[in-house]
Amino acid sequence: MTSALEDALRRYQGGDYHGVIADYGVLAQEQDCPQALLVILAQCHLRTGSPLRGARHFRRAAETEGRDHAAFMLIAGHLFLEHFAINEAYQAGLAARDLAPADARTHRFYYRALRHTCLFRDIAEENDALLARLRGGDPFWRSAEDPYTHIDWSVDEALAADLRLFPQPLVEQPRPALRKTRDRLRIGYFLPSLAPETSPMRLMAPVLARHDVNRVDIDLITLETDPPEGLPFRSLAIGGINDESAADSIRALNLDILVDLAGHAPSGRQNLLAEGLAPLRVGFLGVTGPSAGLNYDYIVADSSVAPADAVTRRQERLCRLPGVFTPLPPRPADIEPRSRASLDLPEDAIVIAFFHEKRRLSPACFMSLAAILKADDRIVLWLQFANRFSRDNLLAAMVEAGVPGERIRFSTPAARRSERLARLMAADMVLDSFPHNGAAMIAEALQLGLPIVSLRTEAFWGRMTDSLLATLGLDEFTVTDEVAYVDLALSLARDDEKRKALSAKILGKVGASPVFDPATFAQNLESAYERMIMRVRAGLPPEDLDPPPPASKTN
Repeated sequence: MTSALEDALRRYQGGDYHGVIADYGVLAQEQDCPQALLVILAQCHLRTGSPLRGARHFRRAAETEGRDHAAFMLIAGHLFLEHFAINEAYQAGLAARDLAPADARTHRFYYRALRHTCLFRDIAEENDALLARLRGGDPFWRSAEDPYTHIDWSVDEALAADLRLFPQPLVEQPRPALRKTRDRLRIGYFLPSLAPETSPMRLMAPVLARHDVNRVDIDLITLETDPPEGLPFRSLAIGGINDESAADSIRALNLDILVDLAGHAPSGRQNLLAEGLAPLRVGFLGVTGPSAGLNYDYIVADSSVAPADAVTRRQERLCRLPGVFTPLPPRPADIEPRSRASLDLPEDAIVIAFFHEKRRLSPACFMSLAAILKADDRIVLWLQFANRFSRDNLLAAMVEAGVPGERIRFSTPAARRSERLARLMAADMVLDSFPHNGAAMIAEALQLGLPIVSLRTEAFWGRMTDSLLATLGLDEFTVTDEVAYVDLALSLARDDEKRKALSAKILGKVGASPVFDPATFAQNLESAYERMIMRVRAGLPPEDLDPPPPASKTN
């Protein structure tokens, strides 16, 4: 086997990935296959575009005599989760936690995977136990919780501010001095992906396209290895290169401001943020979780989602934009509505859409959805779930709660925004998620004139939809407790004429507002960047910046 292993390694290093799989893949089925060969085969599958096969080989490596078992199981788990193999991701999380219970990373991944399963009883029990540990002050659990999914269930903003990805704070490297001879600000946007339908790129792309080239110069930095071609911006891909090389490449851009839109995303390179990449470091509130441990100078927010009297332990200063701080793209002009028949939806039902990510369907939100369905047998709940395991778990939970399975309808997530909007037009109304609001999805519903119901909580992630609704003058769709959430949903569902009247009101408010105008948003953002830089030039530290008068709507 030694000669086979040496040959496989040599050919892998030479790029003969398909050949290694063809000649040595059969050995992976043998009980005594060496761990090192399993890892080589896993890497070959990744290189040839078969991530789930690669994940299964990493899992085998974790179960085989050798070393680094928990690390290999975590690699497998992340691959399973990234590619929607939720059951396998969850099982990998359980196994990794058992293999290395003293490693905070194994717990963090376990919690992340669990919250995608729709095993609501298990999720609630684990969340309750974790909440007690976090409030107990043990620093281990601050780094064992997953900041990315913490806001999907918690309502304690101060607690979220204490979470950490790393047991010890990152050591900050010196930052470059601000260049004084530049006419335009050079802004680098740090994104998980540049693919147009990924988050947050799908929200930011219209804004990036409308930045004033006389005010700002844009670079996009992506965690991808091979970003999409044909983008109208300079881009730097740092996927697949080490941290030192990535940091050097970013510093070479000579940025004035690094705007981080990756945050606590699963593929994030959070440690790079401490590498002194730009004079100023800016984040957007809640784009990919809380800002805990990311040490921004400023966080972009607005006065509703981050009011001056909010009690937090946030270290960063707030830069509040006028209106809504989340960029919301305009409605496409050419939406062709889908029929209910084409979507397997009953023609005579009251169809309520819940198109949020499944991890945002918290146990408390699930119970409210079940209560709505139980109260009126004409209502059908419509969700976008791709994974069979999660679907089956949700159906089983609904049946246990007394809701017949046929009252739940699923669609696979739409690949494009235009298709999602075309589908959404078949719904009668839309429900928001809580305690983590889905403001971007609710914004799409409002653009179609669909009535919505949203529950506001005290944490910033529970005020995001309220910020949008307050700006539009549609406060009647916001409630503050779960009973009112159920009551308002049933009131709207049972009154066709009221929904029609509200639809006309919504469309009027949306049409008259600059909220969905990316040029207005770009102007406000550029003004915010300039105000931040003015303080740097004056030798002043960051301070909270309240919004100037909003820019007028751009035609």
